[in-house]
Amino acid sequence: MSEAVRETPVRRKKKLNGRNLSQFFICLSVLLAAMFFSLFYGSVNMEFHQKLDTVIKIITGDISSDDLLPYETIIYNIRLPRIILVAITGASLSLVGILMQTITRNELADPYILGVSSGASAGAVSAIVLGLFAFMSPYNVYIGAFAGGLISTAIIVLFNFKKSNMTNLVLIGIGISSLFSAITTAIIYLSKNESQVKSAMFWMLGSFSGIKWSYIPLPLVALIAVLIFCLLFSNVLDTLLLGADASAQLGVNVGAIKLAVIILSSFVVSIIVANVGVIAFIGLIIPHIVRNTISVKHFKLSLYSCLVGGAFLVIIDTISRSWFKPEEIPVGILTSLIGAPLFVYIIIKANRSR
Repeated sequence: MSEAVRETPVRRKKKLNGRNLSQFFICLSVLLAAMFFSLFYGSVNMEFHQKLDTVIKIITGDISSDDLLPYETIIYNIRLPRIILVAITGASLSLVGILMQTITRNELADPYILGVSSGASAGAVSAIVLGLFAFMSPYNVYIGAFAGGLISTAIIVLFNFKKSNMTNLVLIGIGISSLFSAITTAIIYLSKNESQVKSAMFWMLGSFSGIKWSYIPLPLVALIAVLIFCLLFSNVLDTLLLGADASAQLGVNVGAIKLAVIILSSFVVSIIVANVGVIAFIGLIIPHIVRNTISVKHFKLSLYSCLVGGAFLVIIDTISRSWFKPEEIPVGILTSLIGAPLFVYIIIKANRSR
């Protein structure tokens, strides 16, 4: 009897480990499959064997950027870097959403809803049109986006330093988003340079059009940084959900963690916005799905949100550039069509539970 009791936890642990492993490989497989099949779709029509041959060459490494056929150029130099950046963006925004929801203790917190993306967009547009931080070119757009995102994030945390209710947080976010959107619109309206206006409008809609290989390194660094932070401090993030006072009593430096989250979130969002514009609701949709299907613990939540977020946005981007061809719908529009109803649903659900 005693041996059976001693063996039960071991068996249970193995069972849980096996389940965790299967969940991880399922999510990873979905991401890789989404990226693989996305290479076959786009606005340019090609023969299936041309697509398949090129994809096989990419997988086996038997392809050189120096000597590419026209259809190979489309897949290798246009579609592949775009798909990689889409996956990075989906993963990054999902992780930022988790961090913001944790420090505000509110499941509605999201870079778009709270105005962080709008702040970063205003900063990026200011750098383009007004020439802010021009002395730091070619990184002036990144610096402008970071400054705008940092200001908007700091305002959110300042007003929500002690846990406020969901309604107040949403209203604050709407106010911040409206303010920075108005600033962005005013800058664009007053600009007399047509090319600058077109570039600025890009940040308003969110699109992955025109992505090159050179766009990938910085967003990849941002993703790695935020993922490492989420995994290393997963126990601390779990503790923060108990509240600032309880966390402090358990030895957590709440102020330092919040400051780190503010800086890191602003950095990641600014990198994303500077490259692809404002992509709405990813930080709301993905954590909500993972919490309700896999785990609320931050280690699993972060790891799986990274994979699911990447896969989700790759699928959305594939739809945006293949279902409406020869036109391409900005990804930000499609994510808003999905995220807005979920946003309303969460509010209604929260009000009913009171």
